[in-house]
Amino acid sequence: MIHVYEGRPGGGKSYRAVENICKDLAAGSIVHTNIFLYPEKVRAYVFDRWGVEVPPDSLVYYEDGSKLAHDMPSLIPRGTRACTNKIYLDEAHIWYNSRDWKTTHELLKRNLVWLTQHRKFFVDVVFITQDAANIDAQFRRLAQSYYRFRDLQKMKAPGFGQVYPLPHTLEILVDYDGKTVMDRTFVPRKKEIFDLYESEQLLMNHDFLIENKTSKVVKNKKKTTAILVRKTLEVSLTVVLFGMLIYLGKQSL
Repeated sequence: MIHVYEGRPGGGKSYRAVENICKDLAAGSIVHTNIFLYPEKVRAYVFDRWGVEVPPDSLVYYEDGSKLAHDMPSLIPRGTRACTNKIYLDEAHIWYNSRDWKTTHELLKRNLVWLTQHRKFFVDVVFITQDAANIDAQFRRLAQSYYRFRDLQKMKAPGFGQVYPLPHTLEILVDYDGKTVMDRTFVPRKKEIFDLYESEQLLMNHDFLIENKTSKVVKNKKKTTAILVRKTLEVSLTVVLFGMLIYLGKQSL
C-alpha cells in the first residue's frame, strides 16, 4: 500500500516513520529510505526490542533522495506476499512537487507507472511531507490513506490556555478521500527512538536549502515560582486532558 505522512515541522511524522522502520526491519523487510539513520543503533534497538538480528543490507540509505524518488523500478527488489519491502521517502514534495507537472510527466512517468503496480511487486511506500497538497496529484491519488501528525505539546487546551502536559503526538488516520477520520492514536515520544536518526541531515544534502546559514543562541530564562506551580497543576488536573480530547474530537481537519 501507499501512505502519506503529513504534518508541520516537528509534528512527529519522521519519528513515527523511524519507529515503523524498526518494526519493518524486525519483521524481515528490506527498507529503502532517505531518512538519515544510525544503522548500528537501529540494529541494536531492534535486537534489544524484538531479539532480531538485522542484516546490514536490510537498511538501504540514499543520501541523494532524488535517486530513490526517480528510479524506484530499478532500485527496489521484489518483496514476498509474507514480507513486503518498504520505501520511506522523506520530504517527498521536493521531488514530486505539485507545481512541476511537466517535469513529473516527462521525467517520472516510468516511476509513476511502477507505483500504480506496486502491490504486484509486494512493496509498500510511505511519502513524508509537510502537506499532502504539495505532492503532485498523480502521486497523491495513489495513496490508500493519510496519517496526519500533531505535536500535542504545541496545542493549548480550551478554556485553560495551557499546553498538553505529556510528550505525545496525535496520529490521525484519514481515508483516501482525505476527509473521513478512521482512527486516532496517541503516540508517546521516546528518547531511544530520537537517538536513531537525524532529521536535519536531509537539508545538508541540498545546497540550495542552506545557502543562508544562521546561528541562534537560545537563552534559558529563570522560571518564577508562579510558573512552576502552574506547570505542576497542569499535570495533576485531569480535566485538562479531558478538555483536550473533546477539543480534538470537534476540531475539523
